[in-house]
Amino acid sequence: MTPPPGRETPPRTLATIRIAILLGVLAFGAVTWIVHRRAGWTPIPDARADALRRAGMGVWALALAGCGLLRLRWTRVEDARTRAQVGIIGWAMGEIPALWGGMYYLLTGTVSWYAAGLLFLLLTFRLFPLPGRG
Repeated sequence: MTPPPGRETPPRTLATIRIAILLGVLAFGAVTWIVHRRAGWTPIPDARADALRRAGMGVWALALAGCGLLRLRWTRVEDARTRAQVGIIGWAMGEIPALWGGMYYLLTGTVSWYAAGLLFLLLTFRLFPLPGRG
C-alpha cells in the first residue's frame, strides 16, 4: 500500500522488506544445500553450466549498472519517500544476482556464484541504507 503524498514509508516497513528479501535468498540457498545431500542428485552437464555462466555475466552486468545508476539517483533525491522507493528497487537489483547464483548453485553444485550474489545483496543494503542510518 502506497502512503499518501507527503508521508514517508516507515523505517520499520523498510526493514521488514529488507529482511524478507534476505530471508528469501537464504532460504533458497538452504533448500539447495538440502537437495544436494539427497541420494541421486547430479549436476547439469558442463556445456549447460558454461551457457548459464555466460548468462550470469549479463545478469551481473545489468545488476551492477542498475545499482550504480540507482545509487546516483538515490544520492540526488531529497524527498524521503522517493529515496525509500529507489532504495527498495536497489535492494531488488541486489537480489537478482543472488537468486541467479542460487539457481546456478542448485543446478551445478557450485556455491561460489551464490556466495558472491549474497555478498552483493548485502552491499546493496549498505548502498541504500534505512532512513537515519546513512
